[in-house]
Amino acid sequence: MNVGANYLREHVIQEARIHYTITNAGGAPNIVPKEAESWYFVRAPHRKDVEEITESLIKVAKVQP
Repeated sequence: MNVGANYLREHVIQEARIHYTITNAGGAPNIVPKEAESWYFVRAPHRKDVEEITESLIKVAKVQP
């Protein structure tokens, strides 16, 4: 998810920002957790831009490997 979100940065307007924090990433290093959780913040000059970027971010989250 996070890799996709970072690649998305290349496809949004220059003034937009995508911030995130990983709130739950499992409990042990080097182990792929059953679940993970992150929180994303999208900022842009206009609400329309925020909504479009958020839609794209949701599509990134739904992609299955």
